[in-house]
Amino acid sequence: MTSKTKLISACLAVCAALPGAAAFAAYPEKPITLIVPFPPGGLTDIIGRRFAQDLEQKTGQTVLVENRAGASGQLGAQYVARQPADGYTLLVTATHFALTQAVRKDLPYNALKDFTPIAMFVTAPNMLVVDGKSPINTLTDYIAASKTRDGGISFGSSGTGGATHMSGELLKLLSGADMTHVSYKGMMPQLNDLVGGQLESGFVDPSSVKQYLEAGRLKALGVTTSKRVSILPNIPTFAEQGVTGYEAQSWIAMLGPAGLPADVTNALNKWAVESMHSPRNKEYMEGFGNEVSSISADEFRQVLEREITTWTKVAEKAGIRD
Repeated sequence: MTSKTKLISACLAVCAALPGAAAFAAYPEKPITLIVPFPPGGLTDIIGRRFAQDLEQKTGQTVLVENRAGASGQLGAQYVARQPADGYTLLVTATHFALTQAVRKDLPYNALKDFTPIAMFVTAPNMLVVDGKSPINTLTDYIAASKTRDGGISFGSSGTGGATHMSGELLKLLSGADMTHVSYKGMMPQLNDLVGGQLESGFVDPSSVKQYLEAGRLKALGVTTSKRVSILPNIPTFAEQGVTGYEAQSWIAMLGPAGLPADVTNALNKWAVESMHSPRNKEYMEGFGNEVSSISADEFRQVLEREITTWTKVAEKAGIRD
């Protein structure tokens, strides 16, 4: 064996001995499955499928999207938690993943201990709206009006314990507003009652109400995130209107089973960020009022921990934890 051959062999041996080197060099070497724990057609499913297309092009491997809907996302999440931590079965889910952990005491998994946070695809605000003919024009008006009547002001959401419901509960706690929750089975039934005048106010996503705002049939009082939404830049945030510390966001993200190797996690994070920042995806997402994310896997873990802590406190104070 020549000196040059010996040197190459030694270098290969050292590289192979590095933690996770073999796993990273080979990953992925077979098809990847993305589990979406909701029915086809929603934004979580759309993002999962767009990412799957980009991941196939990036890796040369087949990427399957499988919808395992049920129990507000719990069935799909539980399935992924029980899979090997090898990067071949991943979860693409939404805000409800953190909210369910905050609201439910009997989950068959723990959102922090049983999963590896990988990447956040997009974030988006919710928005408080009232009837277009309402005398209420600002969030300050809304809070003041709620305190002048028995039972306060009714606010709708797309379901108990969901992002729109918890946005309202957080406003109650931070502002002292007197508000009564009305739960709907989805966004469209709530929108129908808002537009029809049967519901005084509601928390909704911007893309669902943009046309009604432009037509004057609904009026937006504020957005729930820390900064304004790109498609409706004239609507102020709650914090801008004096509700200090208010921030609530919806998001769609990817996680794997607990113990996913760091090199695999970081590779998937990099591919997810590149996918969402591609011109076709960025334009599509921002058109719905979403903001594409660039955060690392570790930063996403911190966001998830903070969200679960915040919403657990809100759920306990609002008396909706079961």
